[in-house]
Amino acid sequence: DRRPTDDTALLRDKIIRSRKVLERAVTYQWDLRPAQWDRFDGYLAAMDSALASADAEGITSAAAGIARLEPRRVTKLGSAGDKSPMPEAMHDRINMIVHKIDRLTAEPTHGAETPPRAAPDRG
Repeated sequence: DRRPTDDTALLRDKIIRSRKVLERAVTYQWDLRPAQWDRFDGYLAAMDSALASADAEGITSAAAGIARLEPRRVTKLGSAGDKSPMPEAMHDRINMIVHKIDRLTAEPTHGAETPPRAAPDRG
């Protein structure tokens, strides 16, 4: 069973895109409702699991779920009252996932882990 080597590049691209979604949540200091933070946490767990198993579609799905939670720039007057900043434990979890992403996407010349690769072509 030979998979095309493009799988590795595709996986790497999806991993990098997921990192950008997480960076937006931290950089722009999202304020979400408690139920939204619960969903965010669920997507983080799904992303972490997908990263561990090199599941490109799972990574994409989790990142898309997080992106859908991104707050709108304009909020209705008085509608922000039940929103809160990111819980510290979630911020720590994001940092752990970002470090995992950095290890997975590091250039091999640095001796770091790389995403799983397709079987080498021996023929």
